[in-house]
Amino acid sequence: MEKKYLYVISFGESDKYRFYADSADRKADEIAAQLRSYVEKKYPVLLGAKNLANPKIERVAPGDDARYMSYPELDDSALASLEKQVSAQANAAEATRELNRDAPYSDVDRDAR
Repeated sequence: MEKKYLYVISFGESDKYRFYADSADRKADEIAAQLRSYVEKKYPVLLGAKNLANPKIERVAPGDDARYMSYPELDDSALASLEKQVSAQANAAEATRELNRDAPYSDVDRDAR
């Protein structure tokens, strides 16, 4: 049996989650696939939306596990929280895109300081 290591995972600017895995464990891949599917369905035209569902995974050095025990565990219940966090990021990106698109036509006093 292969030894399990602690990993820390996040998606975009989401919270960080912890999970234990060996090379055969695909829990993080499953969560990432579900989150990617959610983002693609909810934000089909948002540029870069797929990047919100790309995981950043870091392996924790052996012996440092205790530092990460306060992180929530990555499990099926974490998916709902991740969906909310990724939705907030996508909504912010859409709002920024709208503001940037309207900026050339806005009534802005360029001399105001």
